[in-house]
Amino acid sequence: REPGGDVPSAMGGVIPATGVVWKYDFSKRQTEVLPIHLLEGIGSIVGLAMAAETLRGKAVMAWCDNQSWVKSVQRAKPKDPCLRELLAIQDELARRHELTVLSEYVHTDVNTVSDKASRGDVPGAIAELVARGWSEDQITVIDLNENPALGPPDLELLFKRIIQIYEAKVAVRKGRIAHLWD
Repeated sequence: REPGGDVPSAMGGVIPATGVVWKYDFSKRQTEVLPIHLLEGIGSIVGLAMAAETLRGKAVMAWCDNQSWVKSVQRAKPKDPCLRELLAIQDELARRHELTVLSEYVHTDVNTVSDKASRGDVPGAIAELVARGWSEDQITVIDLNENPALGPPDLELLFKRIIQIYEAKVAVRKGRIAHLWD
């Protein structure tokens, strides 16, 4: 979420290698607690997890319109404990599937298909793909709220873990608990 901006209601993306357009509607708690850069990081990991087996052994370019997440991946040494946890999860996913994951920033204005999916506008994302030469029979839509078994098996656990770390970080900042990490 941007300072003073709207809270995103969903995350989503497009996996060109599989023709999948996916989306997940955030819970109220997820959007109340987690800042946008963490939601974007989770979204990037979800997309990677959904494509990992298909892309086994390949280099993967993960485009993201959130500079904080992209810089964390590129520098590989975030100070934020939540970003460190997400990066460790991404690295483990890459290791298990023998992937080389690269991340680059893409401006939201150019990221039209994934941006529409991430805002819950799946029909708009499909229309964008069709306008770019895809046929509708090449596209599979997965709503992870309706069909969680088609996504990463531990998505809700991932959200709980990142919320737990984020709330601990906030408590440390406010002096409610002792500093536990570097």
